[in-house]
Amino acid sequence: MLNPRRTPDLLHCLASVAVACLGPACNGVVDDPNSNPPSTPDAGFSSDSGFSPDAAPDPIQEVPLDLPELVTTATCSPLASGERVAAVSAEGHLWLATSSVGTDLRVLDGWSGRTVARYLLPNAALSRLNALGATTAMALADGQLLRLLDGERIEVSPPAALEPDADLCGDLADRGFVWSGGQLYQRLDDAWWRWTGLGPIGPGARLLDRDGECEGVGDGLWWASQGLAFWLLTPGRLSNPALLPNGEVAALRGEQALALRGGQLFLSPEPWKEVRFAHGAATQLATAGDYAFLEVGGKLLRFDGAEWLELTGPELTQLDALHPHAAGGLWTVEGNSVCHHSPTPMIQIRGLRRGEQRLDPQVVIEAQAQGATTLEVEVDGTSRTWSGTRGPWQHLSLELSVGWHQVRIRTTDRRAQRTVEVKILPTVTRSFEADVRPIYQTHCANQACHVSGSTGGAPDLTRYEDWLGRAARIEARVVRAQDMPPSASRRPDWGSEEIEVINEWLNGGLLP
Repeated sequence: MLNPRRTPDLLHCLASVAVACLGPACNGVVDDPNSNPPSTPDAGFSSDSGFSPDAAPDPIQEVPLDLPELVTTATCSPLASGERVAAVSAEGHLWLATSSVGTDLRVLDGWSGRTVARYLLPNAALSRLNALGATTAMALADGQLLRLLDGERIEVSPPAALEPDADLCGDLADRGFVWSGGQLYQRLDDAWWRWTGLGPIGPGARLLDRDGECEGVGDGLWWASQGLAFWLLTPGRLSNPALLPNGEVAALRGEQALALRGGQLFLSPEPWKEVRFAHGAATQLATAGDYAFLEVGGKLLRFDGAEWLELTGPELTQLDALHPHAAGGLWTVEGNSVCHHSPTPMIQIRGLRRGEQRLDPQVVIEAQAQGATTLEVEVDGTSRTWSGTRGPWQHLSLELSVGWHQVRIRTTDRRAQRTVEVKILPTVTRSFEADVRPIYQTHCANQACHVSGSTGGAPDLTRYEDWLGRAARIEARVVRAQDMPPSASRRPDWGSEEIEVINEWLNGGLLP
């Protein structure tokens, strides 16, 4: 995705956009409410359909009645009069809201069941909340954007008048998105940006976040629109990866789209794979972390992409709503109570958020499992040894290269796992004309490869737009696999410096 942090010229950055803080309580996150955010150009977006609505799905998968059981323990708390679930954080903090003249917020800890925080939004009706932790959340209330932090309410002036159905994801103090009235606004470094070229999505769509964060591997931002159509914004391209006519519920499990229709589950990518259950009709679907949770015929099932398990334990008889979290647990609304169901074990993480993007390549991640269960860790598919322990926490110190990385933590018995992706942003600015084109001319065009009419079927990469449209493929071959240029035609002066320049361009905004 184009990164305004790296592309001031391309995005027509105006000095008047980010203005000084308006008061001591704003902590540098309040913009002038009268300033209009600059809009990006279309950036060559191509809206393309990756689906055929009438295509036949893959063979139907049948989930039998006899499934392995996952035993849970439950901690329940009574709901106050009029109290409802507003959001749940990745680590299992449940935010409850009660609306009267204003909105009262109460936060429960999934690990202990205790109330750990309270907020009051006077004279404001809450419409959307994105919980980032026990004491941090982004709220949309009566057209206002608020950041709740350690008991303080910090106003973030919206980029425009927000529609009642506006949606948000991420942390708008640093990096996040607001979707309102068919317009996408991005917040970066105390400035608002407006994306253009997204008209095909239309109003009424909602953002599909990953544990509260917006973008995932490949810088992809997802929507589900009425219909049910899935939309994906990736670098320079808006596409329809999937369509499920008359679909009822949409969700993401990592980068996999899921949906319910007619009591059945459908798994993307295209063609859809239909899943039917011997238990009955699927009536609820919710995702968090590596798992999808479904209520099917009064049973609670969990899916990790390969294996189906049935959750069993107390307080699983009346499931009015499902609210899972990335640590592996699940909040349910059951009548006048909320109950936290804890499979053994759950995995808690500190130091990294899923989908986090940062400049500092030095990363320290900490993890612990409920019940002191031993944990294994992999980084980009390679097993690593923990750096040490700090009380119950195991920690790992990493120095990561520019680009996306995957950290996967598992219990040694493989009963639980958790995946966190992080992107390291480049600290230098690279453009296609100044940095990438000279490399292309020396190592590709001069070898009669990747030019118009080249033999062997190599794609033409003469223009900036050609690189933009093939950015993901170029990163996979040149940066990750490092099998391009081919060894047989590789010049002796090709090396790590050229690869790093291309990687910094790919992950730093794709400047022309």
